[in-house]
Amino acid sequence: MRANIKEALLSMLANTDFIVIKAAATCVAAIAVIELPAGQWPLFIETLTKNAESQDLNVRLASIQTLGFICEDIDPASINPVDMNSILFAVLSNIIPQELTLARIAMKAFARAAPITTKNFPDVGQKNFIMQKMFEAGNIEDEEVLTSLMEAMNDIVRVNYDYMYEFIETIGNLTMKLISSEHEKPATLAVEVWTTLADVELQRKQKNGNCLNIISGCYESIIQIIFQGFGKFEMSTQDEALDEMPENNISISAGLTLESISRVAGNLVLQPVLDFIHPKLSSANWGDRYIGMIAFGSIIDGPDPNQICSIIAEAYSAIIEMINDPVPKVRQTVSFVFYKLSEFVPQLIFQNS
Repeated sequence: MRANIKEALLSMLANTDFIVIKAAATCVAAIAVIELPAGQWPLFIETLTKNAESQDLNVRLASIQTLGFICEDIDPASINPVDMNSILFAVLSNIIPQELTLARIAMKAFARAAPITTKNFPDVGQKNFIMQKMFEAGNIEDEEVLTSLMEAMNDIVRVNYDYMYEFIETIGNLTMKLISSEHEKPATLAVEVWTTLADVELQRKQKNGNCLNIISGCYESIIQIIFQGFGKFEMSTQDEALDEMPENNISISAGLTLESISRVAGNLVLQPVLDFIHPKLSSANWGDRYIGMIAFGSIIDGPDPNQICSIIAEAYSAIIEMINDPVPKVRQTVSFVFYKLSEFVPQLIFQNS
């Protein structure tokens, strides 16, 4: 009976209706996640990876989607290295720009597989193949492909941090490219990659673990990426009398990334960020004032408090005056800044009270 059910589900993977294919792929993957660890479906992965090379596009789509669902739910320890290599090769080889539907499915499947690639990166050939295919996918001008790509990149950076140094420049160039594009969601995820890196390094420093010091070593370039992210802020649809802010996730993500980086790089971020902020605080453009205060609030937790006091003292009176800014959103960010100051640098407030 079990064999008949599996055979029937596998036959549905060859259906021409994509809804049926997806449903069948979900069911097949659910069974595989149970049976593969028990060794009850020994030829399953081999069959799917071979089908991923089929001339029939629907068969390839179904096979890739099924592999992606399996990677999302299975315990990595239950997949032998040979099968894992076959899965990754099958998925990444199907990210083909000329076949956009296939590329979308394959990139999404890889995003599901990315967290379980830790056994592949110690092998130079496999590591380079994976990263090459990811960077090639960055040239596909499709929102869905790029979104899955940057979801995968965040996981790759997190679980394979020790192998990332050689790829940092290329990741930075890809981030800048996406921020400059019209693809807001993948650009937001691209900025978040640097948050992921900073968070990994902070955790390792706190635990005295191995740290490549990527953030401190490349902080000037990373800050330029953040400034470019802030530059995507748009206020054209904002009514100054309203509290509602149109969604602009890139600039918000840039602020969160700056906050994470300041915790790792400390005093290194102070001067370049303050140089960025200074002309914005007195700008007639309320959007500049808003972004300036977001950036300011993002660097309070990280640098040496005494250093913050000495550098910020001259601008303190100007910040106080901004409490009366005519734009509600700016006033809110000023309140946010004073909350951060009271938590991390209370002496600055006492000195100027």
